[in-house]
Amino acid sequence: MPDRKKYLIVLGGEAEMELSGKDMLQVAIERFTAVCPDIRVITVLPAARISAWRSYCSVRNFHYPQALVAAGFTLFHSVRKALEKVPDGALVIIHDGDRPLVSHRLIEEMLRRMAGGVRALVPVIVSPDAVKRAGAEGGALEDIPSGEYPLFLAQTPQMYLSEDVRAAYAEAYDFSLSDPSSVVGRKQIPLTPVEGERLNFRVMTREELALAQAVIDGNS
Repeated sequence: MPDRKKYLIVLGGEAEMELSGKDMLQVAIERFTAVCPDIRVITVLPAARISAWRSYCSVRNFHYPQALVAAGFTLFHSVRKALEKVPDGALVIIHDGDRPLVSHRLIEEMLRRMAGGVRALVPVIVSPDAVKRAGAEGGALEDIPSGEYPLFLAQTPQMYLSEDVRAAYAEAYDFSLSDPSSVVGRKQIPLTPVEGERLNFRVMTREELALAQAVIDGNS
């Protein structure tokens, strides 16, 4: 496959949390710029946070070029808006900014596999816990039949060819499509799994933030 320009769509949330003295979003972005110094970054944030993020980048001397996009009503609409800034012929990486511990190794392995001709790549891990579902009308918990195992948990980053993911997001919104891989899969584009990482977890609470800091401190 010819070398493609790489675009990172990184999705930030409302919360502003710091790891090792840096905003968690900066930590996440730097995981990718360390591997691909020339990657194009598109940062998607709630509109109310964009001004504060600009100020943060200025004060903290985080001057890596970014295109800023105001988040849409849903994740689907946020990604669709960000894709407007991506040309065809590119490689698109979509990543949750609240997963700051994605490793350089995983990013490098995924890029290598995309360069080898894969069209869509999604990191997954086997669910470590027993999975249940609620019975009808809030009834007792039920086991999921053993024939439905193993169950995989999808992570980000996810990588796509820009023409594939743009075509997928040009379709009508469907609330049942929970993440980019669901949207792309609807277009019958084959989704290739890659082994994800247990430490590539989402940091959404103060407890998870403390755990992420402990991981960083333990690796320093």
